[in-house]
This record gives sequence, structure tokens and C-alpha cells, in this order.
Amino acid sequence: MARDAKSFLADHPLPEQPLPAPDIAPYLDALAAAKTPAEVSAVSPTASWTPRSPP
Repeated sequence: MARDAKSFLADHPLPEQPLPAPDIAPYLDALAAAKTPAEVSAVSPTASWTPRSPP
């Protein structure tokens, strides 16, 4: 740890172990099912939409 950050980290202690990752599966499922730009925007306003080719 950098000497300059010791005081800051003493005032703002962080967890010893990393936090568990959030479950993003519902978002990925919804994005995979999206067929229009509006549906994509409903899930993720910053995602871009590219039409899929038919199977």
C-alpha cells in the first residue's frame, strides 16, 4: 500500500476479500431476446443494437 494512502484507507477501510459479482444473467437473457432498439434500450440504455441475421 502506498504510504500516501494509509491515512485515507484508515478512514475508509475496504473489505479484505473481493465482493461477489452480481448476477447479470437476467440482463444477458433479456438482451439476447431483444428484437428492436426499444427493447434493447429498455434493458440497457447505453447498449447499441444490431439486427441479427435470420438463422
